[in-house]
Amino acid sequence: MKEIIRKKIQFDDTSVSGYDAYKNAGYIINDSSYFLAIHLNNNIEYFQGKITDRSDLTLNIIKDYSIKESFLITAIKNLLKQKRYLNLMYEFSHELIDSEEFNKELEVNESKYLINADFKIKDLEHLSALLKIIDEIDEEFNEEDLTEIFSIENSFVIKNFGNSKHTTCIEGSAKRIEK
Repeated sequence: MKEIIRKKIQFDDTSVSGYDAYKNAGYIINDSSYFLAIHLNNNIEYFQGKITDRSDLTLNIIKDYSIKESFLITAIKNLLKQKRYLNLMYEFSHELIDSEEFNKELEVNESKYLINADFKIKDLEHLSALLKIIDEIDEEFNEEDLTEIFSIENSFVIKNFGNSKHTTCIEGSAKRIEK
């Protein structure tokens, strides 16, 4: 039988650390209070309280990582869909499958190949997280890249990024989101 170790997190003494705690954490934050739940070793610990300067910093770090993680998971899923589609196109172009098989595969397994670009960035936290990811990748992104990789709604990408490097558009994007 496994030994179950329960840990409590107290914002005034300890902060959330370690990937296992982070990947199994959930939170709700409003203007003045927070609720944080962590699932570890078949136990759920939860904490709630009033937001202080110290807890606000910790909660913002958790929120930022959570948003970035969501974008990165979407990007990986979309890149895998692109890869599957390219493999299918390769099979078709090299006559390993005919047009009927190609079309049938796309019709029957649409979710394996179709990228939904329907995510709407509604706040500065999401915009900031996306820009941090783009900075870390350090590559030029065009409209199509941002739409396909991160599933960002195309109208948002065109309006806020255009074809230029994202850093030249951040101020205008932030102002448009705040309105």
